[in-house]
Amino acid sequence: MLEPIVLESPLVFPHRCPCGSGKGPIIDTHIELGNYGRLYVCELCAKTYAQKFGFADGKRLDELSEASGLLVEKEREVAVLTEQLGALAGENAILEKEVKRRDAEIEGLEGRVSQMSSTIRASAEAAREHLQLVDA
Repeated sequence: MLEPIVLESPLVFPHRCPCGSGKGPIIDTHIELGNYGRLYVCELCAKTYAQKFGFADGKRLDELSEASGLLVEKEREVAVLTEQLGALAGENAILEKEVKRRDAEIEGLEGRVSQMSSTIRASAEAAREHLQLVDA
C-alpha cells in the first residue's frame, strides 16, 4: 500500500473528496473504490476525522491548522528570499570581478603616472642643464 500524499489538487477521477470538495490541499489515499474512483480526503474532512479520533480537540486543531498555514507561508517566503539571495550572490560575484579589474587598471595607471613623472623629472633636469649651458 502506498503512503497517502498531500496534493494541491486531485489528479484523477473523481477529482474530489466524497464530501464534494475538490479544493486543495487534498490527501490522495491511493485507494481505488470500484466505480467511485480514487479516494481523496479534503482538509476539512481530515480535520473532522482527527477530531473524531481525538488526535486534537477543536481549539488545538485550529491552532495547529493555523500554524501549518503559517509554516507554508514562511516556507514560501524563505524560497523567495533564497532565490533573491542567489541572484544577489551572482551580482556580487560580477561586482567583485569588476573591482579586481578596476584595481588592476588603477595599478597599471599608477605605473604609467610614475613612469611619466620620472620622464618629466629627467626632461626638467635636462632642460636646466641646457639653460645653464646657454647662460654660461
